[in-house]
Amino acid sequence: MKPIKIKIFDHNGIFYNQENSIVTLKTPNGYRGIQQGALPVISTLVPSLLYIGGQNDVDRKVFEISDGVLYADANEVQIFVSNIKVVTTSKAMFEQ
Repeated sequence: MKPIKIKIFDHNGIFYNQENSIVTLKTPNGYRGIQQGALPVISTLVPSLLYIGGQNDVDRKVFEISDGVLYADANEVQIFVSNIKVVTTSKAMFEQ
């Protein structure tokens, strides 16, 4: 599967800007995974964990986010949040 561009913005500007196979985030209707080729979507986000990468990816990243807004189309995901912090990455878990 082709990667999708993922950009996360916080109050300081661009927090994250890389490509990955999937981003999974929580909307008011529940968790949603977005991959390359997705239909366009605009949604609010609720405070939750945000995952970049698949469940078994060695380099999966996990962030804790506050409320926010999501815009995604077939090639790019843009996420705007008030607050974000790194919870863990899978590599870090394996190195412990």
